[in-house]
Amino acid sequence: MLKPLVFAQVLTLLAFTGCATARYEWNLAHEHLSANVRQMPLAEIQQITRLVSEKCGEPIICIHRIDSGPYAGEI
Repeated sequence: MLKPLVFAQVLTLLAFTGCATARYEWNLAHEHLSANVRQMPLAEIQQITRLVSEKCGEPIICIHRIDSGPYAGEI
């Protein structure tokens, strides 16, 4: 039988995993992609979306790649 603390940790982990998955799905459906990002492979866009969704609780508004200056090529 699971100890109460372990049980609570498992429930917390499942809740956070469900929230991150729901946030990822929402972000995929609602994020705006700039023209230069739309040219990227879909797998890369999904990977960026998943990473940001897992690390940040805020919705993704837009993904944009910088084409010039000191941060050229960065997303």
